[in-house]
Amino acid sequence: MFARQRVLMAIHGQPVSHDPFQTTTETRFNDLLPIKSFKEARERLYDCLNDTVLLLQAARTAEVEQLEKEKYHTLCSDQDSLLGKLKLWYNDCVQHWFTDQEGFTTRERSIAQIMTMKCEIAFVWVRTCLQPEIALDQYMHCFERILNLAEEVIQRRHESGLSSVKFSPEMGLVAPLFLTGWKCRDPYLRRKAMDLLYRGPEQEALYSANVHAKALKAVIDIEEGNAMDSFDHQKLSEGLPPEEARLRNLTIHYETFDGVKVKTSLVYGRRYQQSDGKSIFVEKSTPL
Repeated sequence: MFARQRVLMAIHGQPVSHDPFQTTTETRFNDLLPIKSFKEARERLYDCLNDTVLLLQAARTAEVEQLEKEKYHTLCSDQDSLLGKLKLWYNDCVQHWFTDQEGFTTRERSIAQIMTMKCEIAFVWVRTCLQPEIALDQYMHCFERILNLAEEVIQRRHESGLSSVKFSPEMGLVAPLFLTGWKCRDPYLRRKAMDLLYRGPEQEALYSANVHAKALKAVIDIEEGNAMDSFDHQKLSEGLPPEEARLRNLTIHYETFDGVKVKTSLVYGRRYQQSDGKSIFVEKSTPL
């Protein structure tokens, strides 16, 4: 879901690689220097997000295919390195520089909070990308923090008289809100994410808030609705969907005719456990 951000990453950060196993997550000397401007913060964060895209692509390949041990160990090493880079950025920006916002303008406060949201969701996803989906449940506090930041940004837009502005050329709230609503299985929090999608800008660059809100509703319906009937052999833990009910890979697919969108659907993947102990990965789709 970070894929549409890669154009900006290529502009502001590292060049984009097309090999899912070339994640370029080494820590450079510049990564260790203090961040002193929004430009530096943005460039380094986009470098991290670019590496996140590549790592998630590799993890998705590992989900479907049986990787050789050497490639899997490389993937684990890249994961550790990227987590270290994200922690460096978070420590430098969020825990130090962003804590003193007296000199920040209203816009800069919102930029700082949006970058923090992106760093948090990237960290959670990278940390759990090689684990079962149920591993995400231990990061509810991160999801709640992301939603609180998004709510502050949206409230600030309303107070500044920007609520009537329907389009933003920058990609800000839509992606982290959608990813939070998908990966967070707490019924209240994920519905809060869907509500915030409707309250923010309707369009952020290529991201449509309405389409992503509909996609998130479809995810919730599939994981929590009638689809749960086929998993009644598993007990629900704390009211959350069991592992087999959770969607692992999502893609919003657009069909066009003469350059006009005629159909939008959600393509999703889920892993099923077979009677012989092996698991299979199955992809399905549902219209939006």
